[in-house]
Amino acid sequence: MSPNRRLPPPAPRDFSETLRRRSARSPALRDGHALAREVTPAGFWRRFLAYEFDWLLLAPIVLLLLALPLGAAWTEMRGLVGLLEDWMLAKMLAAPQAMPSLSGLLQALLLDTSLLLSVQLALARLSLALAGAALLAAGVAAIYFICFEASRWQATPGKRLLGMIVIGPRGERLRWQRAAARFLAGTLNWLTFNLGHALAGWNADRRALHDLLAGTRVVAHAPMPRWARAILYAQLVLLFALALGLLGRFFWQLAQLAQAGLL
Repeated sequence: MSPNRRLPPPAPRDFSETLRRRSARSPALRDGHALAREVTPAGFWRRFLAYEFDWLLLAPIVLLLLALPLGAAWTEMRGLVGLLEDWMLAKMLAAPQAMPSLSGLLQALLLDTSLLLSVQLALARLSLALAGAALLAAGVAAIYFICFEASRWQATPGKRLLGMIVIGPRGERLRWQRAAARFLAGTLNWLTFNLGHALAGWNADRRALHDLLAGTRVVAHAPMPRWARAILYAQLVLLFALALGLLGRFFWQLAQLAQAGLL
């Protein structure tokens, strides 16, 4: 080998490094729109399957941590139901000849200040237990998604398994602040009944609402594995079969009611 011959640069360690080198060579690629044409956006169904895998990993941890607050909520709910049942039974035994109506029971409940106060306190304790469980689950999910997407992996285990990474507007690795903003923006997807997630299905760059708000992209650096496609198809077939089963049961019940002369 000639001593003057220059060696090729070392291979980049991750996909975001490749994007940064492309941007350095071409000034046009420094623009976010030009960069979007250089990468392959990850499709909606691949992202959906990765989200399923992530929650399969998270679910045991979350359920274990939620055992105590959910147990407290269940105890409060059973106590509340038992309190109301005892009160209704006492009202019925007090007037066995005349069965009180629902409106009469509600009116009596509103007039019984001691019982009403007990019900309000039980509902408050139940609400606190459920709110604590929800906050704990959200905190665990935040740590999981923010830490993984801001790590060297640039992806959660589910995304990494399916060949995806999350990048910034110029292809850079996310800082934890942007990863946190992406996670918090994801709450809007649930408030819009998942319409924010559905944006990834028809946007040309496959960005969901939280990606648009946080300035992030989910890109694929490898083809979608065949086994992943098979899992998606199997889920669709099972969902279709379940819908057919429910529809068939509904019409069967209608036929039974018609034979009994109730329709």
